[in-house]
Amino acid sequence: MGTPTGLLFKQIHDKLEKQANNALRQQGLTLMQVSVLMALQGAEDKRCSMKELERFFGVAQSTVAGVVSRLEQKDLVTATGAPEDKRVKLVYITETGEACCGQAACHM
Repeated sequence: MGTPTGLLFKQIHDKLEKQANNALRQQGLTLMQVSVLMALQGAEDKRCSMKELERFFGVAQSTVAGVVSRLEQKDLVTATGAPEDKRVKLVYITETGEACCGQAACHM
């Protein structure tokens, strides 16, 4: 009996993710961080709310908050309260983030 197809897909995914993370480590980034940058770059007005990022990636609020915080420390994104509702946090990609996104995309 062969290996179930779902397991094969997971193994392929895990290998590709590991290779991408190893390549991105040289730039001080992770695959998740680059994925967030790419999502922001493709978004309308190059911004998303934290809630939109949570839904898009299917991860917890704390995960998105950590990723965004690390990207902010690297000046790749900025996060501010929405003008109409300060409880909503908007994340914007910076020019540095866009340049970094372009460089890192080749490792995806």
